[in-house]
Amino acid sequence: MRKLKLVFLIVFSFTISLIYPQTIELELLQKKEKKINTYYNMAMIMKDKTEKTKILEAILNEFDKEGYSAKDKKIISIAEKFLMEGVFDKEYENGRLINDFPEVRLQAVKLLAKIGGDNQRDLLMNIFISDDNLVVKAEACEAFIQFGETANGDVVRTIIYVYRKYQPRYPKLIFAMINALREFITPESPSYYDAIYLLTEIQMGSFNDTIREKAGEAMNHMMNKVPKN
Repeated sequence: MRKLKLVFLIVFSFTISLIYPQTIELELLQKKEKKINTYYNMAMIMKDKTEKTKILEAILNEFDKEGYSAKDKKIISIAEKFLMEGVFDKEYENGRLINDFPEVRLQAVKLLAKIGGDNQRDLLMNIFISDDNLVVKAEACEAFIQFGETANGDVVRTIIYVYRKYQPRYPKLIFAMINALREFITPESPSYYDAIYLLTEIQMGSFNDTIREKAGEAMNHMMNKVPKN
């Protein structure tokens, strides 16, 4: 009888040890989903730029702790919605654009960079081209290094296109462009010579010494990369 009770206790304890962690995990998942739904519902209706910024900052601050990822589609929807406002999604009142919030888009870029993914990179390339705010452009360009280059070299071509079209002078944006070209370009890249020419322009241009030196260092780094077999 004692042996039977002992066996029962062992089996019971083992069963509890299996069920309890699963219960905790399920509770955490439900809590996470509830939080995401709250953020999403608020984001879809709010108009105030301060509140939008707070939501994005809250998500960024707890991103790793909550385990957010590309699987959380509503988080992606929030970032994409806020990123497109004022650029592709424009609201006017009495002829005045009322939803152009670069501060919000800046945080949305940071969030998409944390999430990653090909679709998010494509959206950032479009923002990089179309957003007139240089701070947002610089943040998007910095994010490209986290996303990585496409198989066709689209990121590099986009960077070269934006430089040629806008001839930007904002130092942070120029640094971001140089760093991205340094990261992605190899001697076998389709845009290798275009990138070298662009960096030569920067090195010989009327930028400050730090930028010109950075452009020269990037060229040397690119030219000394070992081609892939």
